[in-house]
Amino acid sequence: MGKAVAKKLSGFGCHIIAYDKYKSGFGNEVVRETSLEDMLIQADIVSIHINYIPENLYFINKNLLNAFRKNIYLINTSRGKVLHTGDLVQCIQSGKVMKATLDVLEYEDIRLRNRPKEAWDENMHFLAQSNKVFLSPHIAGQTHESGAKHARVLLEKIKSLYQ
Repeated sequence: MGKAVAKKLSGFGCHIIAYDKYKSGFGNEVVRETSLEDMLIQADIVSIHINYIPENLYFINKNLLNAFRKNIYLINTSRGKVLHTGDLVQCIQSGKVMKATLDVLEYEDIRLRNRPKEAWDENMHFLAQSNKVFLSPHIAGQTHESGAKHARVLLEKIKSLYQ
């Protein structure tokens, strides 16, 4: 997904830098590969595209967020557990993170709509009510083609119920 985001943003004339803790040699005419240290100095908008594996649990935390030289905008379309929610809330409240767009949440394994709001913790209440946070329902990777495929699969499942 990171490549697709970079390609789209390049059309707007954005200067795109990327850090990958697992890969190197991926820079091209659209993306300049950089170190984590350089990214912390230069980034204005941080878009997270990291797989969740146990070693990436809370990779994005208050120590990392506060290490950015500038106040940043944050986008997480990867996995919720790579971003520590409580630390994000603190960084939004302090102004270090000016705005956040979250397509995934640390709580993504919990069906929020099936839980009464009274069961939400204070961080979830903050995210849901803040005008500095945009929440989307884990659809950042959805394309027209994937939507059509999901519709076909759902139709087949419904048909099988009546056969």
